[in-house]
Formats: sequence, C-alpha cells, structure tokens
Amino acid sequence: MNPSHFILRIARLNLAGKVIGTVVGLAAGVFGAFFGLLIGALVDEAVRFARDRTSLVRLIEHQPAPGEDDPLPLDVALVVLAAAAHTPPSDQDGNASVVARIAEICSLTPRRTSELTHIARDAGSLAVHTTSAALAERLRPRLGNDQRVAVVDLLLSTGAEPARVRTVAERFVISDGDYRAARSRWRRLDPQACAVLGVDAQSSLEDIKRIYRTLASQFHPDALTGLDDEQKRQAEEAYLRVQNAYRTLLAAFE
Repeated sequence: MNPSHFILRIARLNLAGKVIGTVVGLAAGVFGAFFGLLIGALVDEAVRFARDRTSLVRLIEHQPAPGEDDPLPLDVALVVLAAAAHTPPSDQDGNASVVARIAEICSLTPRRTSELTHIARDAGSLAVHTTSAALAERLRPRLGNDQRVAVVDLLLSTGAEPARVRTVAERFVISDGDYRAARSRWRRLDPQACAVLGVDAQSSLEDIKRIYRTLASQFHPDALTGLDDEQKRQAEEAYLRVQNAYRTLLAAFE
C-alpha cells in the first residue's frame, strides 16, 4: 500500500496524531514514545473537534429544499436555538439545565446527552451562522405542539431576548394563551426600573400602568409651574427616568 494512502486512512480513523507521535517519540525511548502518544492524542482530539465543528456549521447553514429531510440533528438545532435567542448569542457553556431540558424534549440517551453537552459549549459561535427565526422555521415541522411549547418555555427560562422568543413562538404557531402562560412563569422585571417606579417584581401590568400615570402627571412639563430653573431641570430628569423605566417594564409583558 502507498504510504501516503496508509497515513490518510489512519487520519480518517482519528489516529494519525497518536501513531505519528508514538513513532517519533520512540527515538527517545519508551518514555519518549509515551509522551509522543499523549501529544498525538491531544492533536487528534483538536483535529476531531475542528472537523466536527466544520460539519455542524455546514449543516446549520444548509437550508433544506421543500420536501427534503433536514440533515441538522434536532438536538443540535435546539441547543443552537437556545444560544441564538440571546443578544449577543451566548455560549451555553455546557449548561446542564438547558441540555437536560433538551434531552427530555428529544428523549435522548445518556450517551447522546453527554455528546450534546460538549456541543453546547460551542453553541454561541455556532449560532452566528443562523438566526433564531430561521431555526424555528426549520424546527416547526419536526416538533409536536407540546414540544414546541416546551422549547419556548425553555428559552424564556434562560432569560432569552423576549422579542426573539416571541418570534420563535410565532414561527412555531403557538397559541397566544400558551405563550402568555409561559411568559408569565418566567417574567423577570428589571430591578432598577422597579425601583424608579416604586413597584416590586410581582407587580401586575395594571399596577405598573397606574403608578406610572401618577408619576408621569407629577413630573410632566405641563405641571412644572412656579418652579425655578434648577427645580425644572430636576423634574425633567425625573420625568425621563420614569419614562425609561416604564418602557423597560412594559417590554417584559410583551
């Protein structure tokens, strides 16, 4: 067999680094061979990771034609979606709870769950090759309604961008009732905005609107009569803070 063909066959088995490292290390004796084997194993692992990542990027970028089976593994698509729904895309860093939820949704084996944990660590960089909306469009025909609701619930539980989760829910054709129920379970009100309006994290939308109207009327420019310039400036700044805080809290209920 041609030596170059032999080396290529070994490389495809992900053994090239180990074999070459061991052979080179033999020149320094048994310990050299062992050291060469160790270095070769690390090189093989790096090569395997680079090869697998390139393959995943190609699958993510590939848009299947109508009627064509989607080659992107469902569990990989979900872990990338979880990263893409954040701004900027976030690495899951092997987030155990995210992977566990996806494993439950996809009925993964323990071995596949372990593999997905490694993939999740690179999810942020994989997510730059797509969008949450595009992934949701691809995933919709592959998931049942209960699974789609579970995915939206998962995204909300990770603190994903609300507007992006809303888009995912729309692409998933999830009912407004199911979406709002999940949104309510995982709603997080900005603590600084709550402090400005004097509300707490459990306040309802109606309470927030009522308190906002009261504060806005107090600091509105039309109400700033009989004040000197410094007092007007302070009141105008307070009015802007109230406006910004209200918009921030209102976004949490969209």
